[in-house]
Amino acid sequence: MIAARNIGLWFLSVLLSISLFSLWFGGIEDVSLKRWLFVFRITMKFALPVACLYLPIVTTKRDAEKGRMGVIAGWGLAIGPLSIVVWTLIAAMMGEPYVIEGDPATHFGLVASLVCAFIVGSLTTILYITALKLAHHLTRASKQAV
Repeated sequence: MIAARNIGLWFLSVLLSISLFSLWFGGIEDVSLKRWLFVFRITMKFALPVACLYLPIVTTKRDAEKGRMGVIAGWGLAIGPLSIVVWTLIAAMMGEPYVIEGDPATHFGLVASLVCAFIVGSLTTILYITALKLAHHLTRASKQAV
């Protein structure tokens, strides 16, 4: 039951952080649904598989109390940029070294990808830890009321 709750909180945190990132990256001053959906879809293609790598942490750590919060936060912040580095190294070994420099038209290379992955990972981790703490507090309060 707790694992299902944590997976649900994690998935909602991922969706909300990708939505916020897409809103920011797509341009807050000129919000159009078409642009937002484009950024959301691309971000989701990268973030969801990486977030699935985070599932073992989600299912084994019941709450964000004591030392568990450090593990949740550390892996949440590191897993996105680490996966981008691994994907880049794999692409470079396959004979595509231009991935590191990025597309000449957009200048969106490795450093920009790492920053974006860190932003999405940070948002997801903050939202997930907040939701875990709130769920833990609410369940503890409801048990004390009975």
